[in-house]
Amino acid sequence: MADEAQPSTGDAALDFALEAGPRAFTPDTPEHVARELGKYKCFSPFRDALKKMKLSRRAKVLRLIKQTCAENRFLEEIYQASPTLLPEARIPLDLVFELEAENNQAWTAEMREDTLKCYPGLRLNVKRGIRGQEYVRGR
Repeated sequence: MADEAQPSTGDAALDFALEAGPRAFTPDTPEHVARELGKYKCFSPFRDALKKMKLSRRAKVLRLIKQTCAENRFLEEIYQASPTLLPEARIPLDLVFELEAENNQAWTAEMREDTLKCYPGLRLNVKRGIRGQEYVRGR
């Protein structure tokens, strides 16, 4: 009359997560356990929810980037006479958090420069030539 034993995978963390279900999946869940959980069919609704959350978060970040680029162009027009009052760039904080999470490291100068190369509209004091080349004004 003993309870049927769950088949063991040999990994205590994975066994616990499989028995407890999606509520056991936290940011502290080891990466190898998270990857292994992705293979189980019972977690497909959870994966779908995470995917929707990630896509909506990405859409929000893209809207913020577009809004910041438009604001930067507006600020350049206002401060045209004194461009030294403007910062070099304005990067949305949500983009910084997203890139830190994707790369599993803190925000660095290299990540900042790569971001400004990918999204040149985030940079201020930029004069564009007739062929699309960029010239930094005021520096």
